[in-house]
Amino acid sequence: MKIVTRRTCIVSDGIMSFTLAAAQELGVPQVQLWTAKNVDASYLTNGYLETTLDGIPGMKDVHLRDLPSFLSTTNPDDFMIKFVQLQETERARKASAIVINTFETLEMYPIGPLHLLVKHVDDENLKGLGWSLWKEEPMCLQWLDNKEPNSVVYVNFGSTTVMTPNQLIEFAWGLSNSQQKFLWIIGSNIVSSYESILPPEFVEETKNRGMLASWCSQEVLSHSAIGGFLTHGGWNSTLESITSGVPMLCRAAFREQMHKLLV
Repeated sequence: MKIVTRRTCIVSDGIMSFTLAAAQELGVPQVQLWTAKNVDASYLTNGYLETTLDGIPGMKDVHLRDLPSFLSTTNPDDFMIKFVQLQETERARKASAIVINTFETLEMYPIGPLHLLVKHVDDENLKGLGWSLWKEEPMCLQWLDNKEPNSVVYVNFGSTTVMTPNQLIEFAWGLSNSQQKFLWIIGSNIVSSYESILPPEFVEETKNRGMLASWCSQEVLSHSAIGGFLTHGGWNSTLESITSGVPMLCRAAFREQMHKLLV
């Protein structure tokens, strides 16, 4: 007997609103998943962006709206303004529902951080499948198992941040000079080949207290050996760090990451 499956709903990213047309054609609901926090949307109208900052040395009367953002522009015809505000935001009004990736202490009516649902899903039949788009190195968790509680700094700037070779080397010597144990994830998005960029002296100096890897599993952040997280401040990284109880040191790269350092 042939089993026929019927599409009953389309769930898509909040900036992939073209799926609305497909849902309308199929006659099914379309649900948008906005991966950033819900409170961001209220900043446009609640006056919060007019808040004056007094903690920046040498700069007076700086407002939150003055901070760098990839949407900062004085051109009303800017492509990103038209794409995000006029196209994607307007189409969001037509969605059947909107799901926000958040949790109770940050928002009023949440369903919770999505990554925590993994702990409550029976994945016995899914162990052979992976949801990461990057190849994870299992040695990371094994390396952490041999470290004392709260003794390791976890360094990961996400999957979209890019660094120059000089920036990478500067971070390397910063980690070396800190004398801290560290697990440093350097994806191929950051530099094409960190092995050829990092100084041999750095590798030799830190070989007994540091580990370098191209990617690792999300379980690393909740490992008992992790005592701090040096991060780019991406929203998923922020959620995971808060819910794991790990303090963050943030080095923002772009977009809304600048604002999350202060919020």
